[in-house]
Parts: sequence; C-alpha cells; structure tokens
Amino acid sequence: MIVSWVKKHVRAIAIITLLLILGMAYFLRLANGLFSDDPLLTALLHGDDSLNAKYLSIDFQQYISQHCPDGRASACIQSLVSPDWGKPVSVKFGIGSGSAKSELYYSGWSNNQSIVIVLLFDEENGRQVYTGWRGFVPSEGENRDAELLGGQRHDNEFPPVKN
Repeated sequence: MIVSWVKKHVRAIAIITLLLILGMAYFLRLANGLFSDDPLLTALLHGDDSLNAKYLSIDFQQYISQHCPDGRASACIQSLVSPDWGKPVSVKFGIGSGSAKSELYYSGWSNNQSIVIVLLFDEENGRQVYTGWRGFVPSEGENRDAELLGGQRHDNEFPPVKN
C-alpha cells in the first residue's frame, strides 16, 4: 500500500525534497553571513590597520592617532590582549543594540577562551562607522556580557567615558 502510494507520488516527493534542500541551503548561507567573522576586528586583532579608513569615524581615527602607540588602533588593542589567550581564531557577531549604538562580538582564541568585544558606532556621511570599543574581557555569561553591550559596564572603554 505504502509502496504504491510512493510510486504514484514520486515526482511530488522529489520536488518537495528538492525545495527543502534548497531552503536549508539558503538558510545556512544566510546564517553564515549573520555569524561570520567581522572584517575590522579580525584585521585589528592580527595587527592590520588597513581597514581603519573604511570602518572608523574620522574623529575616532584622530583620537587613535593621538592616543595609541604608533597611532595604530591594533597597537591599542594589543595592550588589552592577555598573552595566555593565545592567538585570535575568530570573531563572531553576537548581538546588536540599536538604541545604544553598539554591537557585541565574541572572539575565539587558541586557548579556547571566549573574549567579549563591543564596538560602538554612529552614522557619518550616510554610513555606519565605529566610534569606539569596550570589553576585551573574558565572557562572564549572557547577563554580564549584555551589560557591556548596554553601557552599564565600561571595561577597557576607548575613548574613555566622559563624565
């Protein structure tokens, strides 16, 4: 009975199976784009400042040139990185907070440590640019990490918070 039903509907089953496979492939591609490495953080963690002009605000670039060794953002970041973390492996988007204009990223390191990094952003000439960061601390769980995102914590904030 089942065999004869399958034989009658083999074409429909094949089409439905194909649509499910295509749907899953599309979802995986979309999800990979949402959770893929962040190009700026990945570059900065590897000592590459070549993307700064594309991603950083003009004011932030000027602040970096005045307050970071050799005027390089990557040099400021390197001072926040503990040697026992090892080498950076990946940087994945965690969550964004539109009202706070911040995005939380989880960076993976060769010692399997998860480090939380929050990038602060704003609009400049019609595009989103980064204006600072905070974090560069080991993940302490969803609630504590969210405090960095929302600005209740200011660990390693750069530029520092003005009171």
